Amino acid sequence: MTLADRKLGGRALARWRAPERPGIFAALITAIIVAVFAQSSLIASLLINRAYRKRSERALLASEERYQTVVENQTDMVCRFLADTTLTFVNEAYCRLLGRTREEIIGKRFLDLIPPEWHGQVQQTVSFLVSKCEVIDEEHEVLLPDGSVVWHNWKNYPIINQAGEIKEYQGIGQDITAQKRTEELTRNLIQSSRLTLLGELAASIGHEINQPLGAILTNADTAELLLERDFPPLDEIRRVVADIRKDDLRASEIIRQIRALLSKREANLASVDLNEMAGDVVQLAEIEARRRGVSIEVDFDSKLPLVCGERVQLQQVLLNFILNGMDAMEGIPQDQRRIVVRTNLAENSQAQLSVSDAGCGIPKERLPHIFDSFFTTKKEGMGVGLAITRSVAEAHRGRVSAENNLGPGATFCFTIPIDVRGNTRAG
Repeated sequence: MTLADRKLGGRALARWRAPERPGIFAALITAIIVAVFAQSSLIASLLINRAYRKRSERALLASEERYQTVVENQTDMVCRFLADTTLTFVNEAYCRLLGRTREEIIGKRFLDLIPPEWHGQVQQTVSFLVSKCEVIDEEHEVLLPDGSVVWHNWKNYPIINQAGEIKEYQGIGQDITAQKRTEELTRNLIQSSRLTLLGELAASIGHEINQPLGAILTNADTAELLLERDFPPLDEIRRVVADIRKDDLRASEIIRQIRALLSKREANLASVDLNEMAGDVVQLAEIEARRRGVSIEVDFDSKLPLVCGERVQLQQVLLNFILNGMDAMEGIPQDQRRIVVRTNLAENSQAQLSVSDAGCGIPKERLPHIFDSFFTTKKEGMGVGLAITRSVAEAHRGRVSAENNLGPGATFCFTIPIDVRGNTRAG
């Protein structure tokens, strides 16, 4: 092959391969563009994520600052703690009400701030909080640096992070010392009032108990004599034994009612038949009524629903009303001394218990203050009986009221919500 032929073949080969170069270049350019685009997208995504993260961090920081500001300005105590009761955060109210600085509190167990006799209950509450992860309310005493003791009410709940794990626990507390002291004072006043009322009834109660006891002794002697006969009259002996049993039950019932009124215990709210309760009190008050020449009548609503209350406290209210009514009628003739005890269904699903007397009534200017503490219309009165009655009504979500009758005397009313948990009519 000549040189001319080789040159001619080379040019032909070049012409034949030339069309492939633009395709390679296009693929290469395309790959470069895709890589640059992917890299740009990745960089853009990273920049966006970084900006989003910074924005989220700023928002979280702002949120935490707002939370911190709100918590610090709270009048309620706020704290955070671990499962072993180690405190990780407290707000200003917590420090102020416990009389300690943050440095003295953070990192310490709040269990150490509680009297030892409460440790078992508090540890049980924390264990329940850890295992159940539920909101728990609790009341307990707290020791202050000066050795005094106050009462706190706490609402505790778990704090859960984004992974669904419990990070720590938070408590929101209130100082309820004044409330607790008021409750204790009320309980003591109620007890004192019960003793005062029973003191007024003491002589009559002693006489009333001696009557059935004397009858029991007489009937027992009679039965013994009858049994000594050659042919004892069994029917007569049965009647004597029945009388003994009746008198025994009568004395036992009087003693039972006195024990109930003397009992000092926490309120035990339960379903109460208001008619039955009032009947028991009227029976007990009849002893004093006979001595004072007062007649007591009852007008009970036989369809009255059950109420939710503390039986002994309700008895205390009614007995107080009845004795006040007797006191108000001391200056009128005995044949006009009359008290009526009523029960009826009032408005707003409330049961009402009222006591009306035929006495001198209540002076109009004193009527608005009749239930105030230490306010009394009696010469030797303490002014706590009706105030306690109002406290009992408030504790039962009810109310008390007093008004003068159209005729002589006044009427005192006590209303209490019916028991909606399941009711049958009072018998």
